[in-house]
Amino acid sequence: MKKRYNIGLLVAGIVDPFSNACAVGAMRAAKKLDVNLIIFPGKYIGLCDLDRSAECDYENQYNILFRYAADAKLDYLIIATGSVAYACDDRQKAEFLRSFGDVPLISLAANIPGFDFMQFDCRNGISAAVDYLAAHGRSYIGMLTGNLNNVEMRERADIFRERLARNGLDFHESAMLECDMAYLAGDQVIELLDQNPKLDAILCVNDIVASVVYDVLKKRGIRAGEDIAVIGYDDLPLATALDPPLATVRANADKLAAAALEKAVRVLEGKCDPDSEHYLETVFIPRSSCHTDVKFLRTPEKLFDGTPDQVRSNLAHYVADLSDSPMEMDRICDSVFGVYDHLVHTYIDQPAPENATEQTLELLRPKTRREEFSERLYDLGKGAFFWLLRNCHPDNLQMVQQLYAHFGVNVDTRLSDWMLADKNLKRAHLESLFIRDTLTFGSDLKRGYAMILHGLCNIGAPTAFLYTADKPFRYLDDAAYSTPVWHFKSYSYGSTGYTVPEEREIVSAPEMFDNDYTDADRQHVFVATILFSGDVHYGMVLLEPYDEAFLEELELVTYQLSSAVRTLDVMFAQDQLLSQIHSKNLALDKLSKIDELTHVYNRRGFYVAAESMLAKPEYRQKPMLVCYADMDDLKGINDNYGHQEGDACIQQVAECLNYALGTGAVLARFGGDEFAGILPDAAPEMLEAAAARKQHFLKLFNETSGKPYTLDVSAGFLLVQCASVYDLKNAIDDADNLLYDEKREKKRNRARKKQNAQSESEI
Repeated sequence: MKKRYNIGLLVAGIVDPFSNACAVGAMRAAKKLDVNLIIFPGKYIGLCDLDRSAECDYENQYNILFRYAADAKLDYLIIATGSVAYACDDRQKAEFLRSFGDVPLISLAANIPGFDFMQFDCRNGISAAVDYLAAHGRSYIGMLTGNLNNVEMRERADIFRERLARNGLDFHESAMLECDMAYLAGDQVIELLDQNPKLDAILCVNDIVASVVYDVLKKRGIRAGEDIAVIGYDDLPLATALDPPLATVRANADKLAAAALEKAVRVLEGKCDPDSEHYLETVFIPRSSCHTDVKFLRTPEKLFDGTPDQVRSNLAHYVADLSDSPMEMDRICDSVFGVYDHLVHTYIDQPAPENATEQTLELLRPKTRREEFSERLYDLGKGAFFWLLRNCHPDNLQMVQQLYAHFGVNVDTRLSDWMLADKNLKRAHLESLFIRDTLTFGSDLKRGYAMILHGLCNIGAPTAFLYTADKPFRYLDDAAYSTPVWHFKSYSYGSTGYTVPEEREIVSAPEMFDNDYTDADRQHVFVATILFSGDVHYGMVLLEPYDEAFLEELELVTYQLSSAVRTLDVMFAQDQLLSQIHSKNLALDKLSKIDELTHVYNRRGFYVAAESMLAKPEYRQKPMLVCYADMDDLKGINDNYGHQEGDACIQQVAECLNYALGTGAVLARFGGDEFAGILPDAAPEMLEAAAARKQHFLKLFNETSGKPYTLDVSAGFLLVQCASVYDLKNAIDDADNLLYDEKREKKRNRARKKQNAQSESEI
């Protein structure tokens, strides 16, 4: 089977419009090319050098994903350098790209010497924009640009100056300002307006900055498009949502990412030279924000005024004004042209046939997804009917009126359904369920990692793989980063979460992106996200979305899974701590019952164990062997051979009595050289047997130990029935009396032997 390539896409935050469009374009291209795609949505590098706020440090945590991408050793990397590293100069960008080692890569939207790249050829788009402004009477044109240390920004600035000169317009130094490339550009917009009161047009570095220009102009009572023309760059979806719709240079990030992916695959297949195919063309899209004489763009009923060619031109502009992608624009445009041709042929040129109403309603039924049937397309339909009512064949007037009534009822109902909050309510409900489920672990903590994944399918990620680091770690910067030991904890398919067996948990960094549980028979798109809290990292999760709509959920999923994994980590730590405390308590309890020298019970431990034994039904009303013993002449051994030798003797006494009493006995050192022991359910013959076994042990020890002294133990043994500890204590006292009887007998024996020895010596 042909190897399916694994390609990584590194972008800034997934809610960043450029990054989002790159991700969408790459996802579609990966499916078409049958390659696996892993998206790493970090944030922006280099920002913390400019902004030391806590928020910047927090955002920087996402950039550890770029280190994970480097560790993954994928077949190819596509890095949105122009977005990810927009705050860096070219030297810093090159250093960032070098950090990925020898993995082949393409740098998007940034031409860095020594690296393959793909970016937009901005010449056509910017030239057309300046030419258009000049042709419509704008003479004092400013530019909000990015950092001019950036190669592309310098190119844009140079083209801007050239086109001004070509159109006979002056370039004003004060009218070109570097600005923040996102929503913090407000101060630079204000500065541009204050320093250039005659300004009548602004070219912006991107559509987001253009939206900031709109806000500043509105606060000053200046009308965008009429008083000051505004042109953006990128043609993001927000461009058509602004009021008035934003004219922009179309530089489709989705197409750029798709083209880069196609190039990467062809390079891997040996069909393309990396040092080629670097540029995509840009196109200027005129909209209401750059020319006031385009009322047709905002009044659909006037779209149909003029010759058929003029109407087609008007419709094409209107579609471009409401579309967020060229593919969608072409699809809608073809549909709109088809409807227009049908209306002219059926209702204007001649009397309509009887089935015309059904044909027209069928043609008007949306063939696209609901999200694409916008309110403005409905306005276009209404404008078409007003035009028809004015221009239709006299025989068709009543039919057109009936057709309009049908259209109004059907489409108004459809629109009201689609534009209600049902979808949002459903999404909010599913998100709530996901949040609830991720924090429901049950009593089995080991299953917790699997349980937090099973709700992902409800919000668009049917497959997920969760990894944790060997232990939580802090991420401060790349210099301090080292690859952690990874544990593959769990995975999910659909609504079911699975726990990975412990013996298969440890995986290498590359194995995380191509593990044994991945279905190798089909193509995959994964989105990687971090599991973290503050600057503490717990791991990473790979999510396989149904489609690009899931990207809107990614930040929620990141926060929620991070919270769940952190909670699990705390619970595991707590569980481990409780286990340690329990173990220590058991150890302390054992220590409080065990004699340190001999490792048999002490007095307290003896009575606890005895009480437990006496409580067992099988030992009730059964005779018990009770023993009380001590060592003979411990003082003499301590005095003559030292206390260490005395302690060794006490240890031997414990072994001797354990041997004498046998299996199942409970033995304790009561103190000094005194011991007590019991053996439950003892037969009468055990009395003599225990005494004999004691003597056998002592005889063997004294014959083989090589000690200069003789070890001896006196003991009292008796059989008794004990119903309580009180009875046992009385029995031990009786055994103690027997012990002293034995000691007295030994003393008498020693005296007789001594007397006999003296008598023999006198003879």
